[in-house]
Amino acid sequence: MTDALNICILVEQPYLAQAQPAGLCEALRARGHRVTLMDPQATCCEIEGDDWLTDFDGVIARGQSWPLLSLLTWAERRGLPVINRCMAIAAIHNKADMAVALATAQVPTPRTFLGAKAELMNQVPPAIYPIMFKPIFGDHGQGLRVVNTPEELRDMKWPEPMALAQQYLRDDGYNFKLYGIGDEVWAVRQPSPFRIPNGKAAKIEVQLLTWSCALWANGAAVSLGWSFTAWIALRPPTARSSLASTIFPIMPACRMLTSGWRNIACGASNISIGE
Repeated sequence: MTDALNICILVEQPYLAQAQPAGLCEALRARGHRVTLMDPQATCCEIEGDDWLTDFDGVIARGQSWPLLSLLTWAERRGLPVINRCMAIAAIHNKADMAVALATAQVPTPRTFLGAKAELMNQVPPAIYPIMFKPIFGDHGQGLRVVNTPEELRDMKWPEPMALAQQYLRDDGYNFKLYGIGDEVWAVRQPSPFRIPNGKAAKIEVQLLTWSCALWANGAAVSLGWSFTAWIALRPPTARSSLASTIFPIMPACRMLTSGWRNIACGASNISIGE
């Protein structure tokens, strides 16, 4: 029987009522482990001391604010196992860095361009429209624009100095999503956020996972150093179909978390792709 662990979950206020980290907490507690939730924006710690870390065996992050990343880095430098690491979260927070990392690792993605709006107007080929215009820093689809023609891009107001322009592959109103914990991957299908009213619950259907999907998801995770991953695609990613990604999986069923979390629950110090 593995000794009980005390896990700190750094979680931002908007996520406290969501399925994650609630499902993760339930899975850990069901195995006899202790879980402490900590809001990084409601915490004060003295830099010279490590009192807040003393009782914890590991730290998990749910969010990507600077207060959260600071506490996560603090835990890393004190030698505690963390999921995901600060650099992995920062890599996805910056959409330009993420695009470069995926391209360097030869992970298939849509054609993507980085630049100021004026330059993108000149350089993006008309043949690949419609395109998805993305801010460099964003989360939960904030700031995304679907641009159908070069003329529409010309007339569109864009508040930021730079942007990502990514080929937008038309879908059937549904997203194909891949969720990963360690080297385990699950596939689900749910309505696209562009097709459902804000605040309406999306029906999630578990899908059959193919080898190509699993390899694609693990390849993307390895390139960015993630242990918990979630990828959104317009169709099963056998070609250039990735649309977006998030840090922490929102699992459609707690059983997935229970299975994928077995390494930590059995006392492992961390989860990493390929172990």
